[in-house]
Amino acid sequence: PNFFFRDRPEAFYALSAANCLITPPRSKAKQREHREDLLNEVLEPTVAFVLDAMNRDGCFGYVKKLGLHGPTNDVEEVLKACESQKYQTRFATVHKFLKLMQTGNFGPIILDDLRQKYTPFTFKDSHFAQRDNRQRQARFDRGEEYEDEYEDE
Repeated sequence: PNFFFRDRPEAFYALSAANCLITPPRSKAKQREHREDLLNEVLEPTVAFVLDAMNRDGCFGYVKKLGLHGPTNDVEEVLKACESQKYQTRFATVHKFLKLMQTGNFGPIILDDLRQKYTPFTFKDSHFAQRDNRQRQARFDRGEEYEDEYEDE
């Protein structure tokens, strides 16, 4: 649910890095625009998240694999090292980096920050309020009578 990812963006980026997010299919006309949005809003921040996780935990397998001089926090430098004749677009370069990570080429990586104390996610009424209001409005628009669940019999 969106509210979970708003409260815990690291969960969103971890799922994205593990290739567990499904992107909605788009028409051919909007495919290019969708790719740009996906790249800017999801994939590049995911690369930054993965790079931060590797550096945080001292997993520097990416340095040797990509031929870098040393560990870096610079996403641009890392993606430039991923570029080749075969991967000429930014989209393909980002996918190459993520595929190298997903297939274990950088070594074992833990995306969660285990130094932080775990706090369970708590659902709040406000998470569902907007959805309930939309459902009520839809019933009203269809002309259905509103039945108050809390009315005395």
